[in-house]
Amino acid sequence: MVSPLFRLVYNQLCYRYPDVALVVFGYLVKNTQLSLKTYCKPSKFHDTICCGQKWTRSGVKVENQLNPVVPPNEPPRGMYPCRLDDKGRLKLPAAFQQYFGSLPEKKVFVTSLDRRTAQIYPIAVWRENEKFFDSYRENPQMAQDVYFTANDLGADAEPDAQGRVLINPELRRELDMESQALHMQYYKGRAQVFTEAVYQERRQRAAKSATENLEALERAGLK
Repeated sequence: MVSPLFRLVYNQLCYRYPDVALVVFGYLVKNTQLSLKTYCKPSKFHDTICCGQKWTRSGVKVENQLNPVVPPNEPPRGMYPCRLDDKGRLKLPAAFQQYFGSLPEKKVFVTSLDRRTAQIYPIAVWRENEKFFDSYRENPQMAQDVYFTANDLGADAEPDAQGRVLINPELRRELDMESQALHMQYYKGRAQVFTEAVYQERRQRAAKSATENLEALERAGLK
């Protein structure tokens, strides 16, 4: 039988120092036959861990203290080498396999919007693009042409168990992706795949104006 004084002290501890109360409660459960309900009497002013509590006084959810939520995988950073196999499948670098594998939907849309660079869109991101094309009114012909190119060269796909994504034949031929080194980066919600020629072109262009670009962006707030 728990004394009224002990109950009062424990309830105050839960209210004022819920983290400490959690440690105390663990000790009590381990070393006594009394249940949690024995120590705590819920009320609208006393809503802590021992009576189904959701929040601590600091505003941190106690259930998250007990079972921390694992943050979603961040998108990959850096430039990754990759290439197609003899069946036209692109082997995703490990970082991209992990990232795409963490998404709720595994389907991707593989295409090119400029007939130079391949894009691998998570299907949820591509749906947002479809909404954009539907609502864009400033230059409908431009939107129609880009959307046409996307569908002309694009196809749905899904990474297999080995992290390979099939690149459809039309896209492979248009970008001349076969039998050469490719380069992949993450940009604005999708993976970009460059052929060696496009990669070298982009690299030279970026190097040529690197200082001026950096200074302009730092003035705009780049850290």
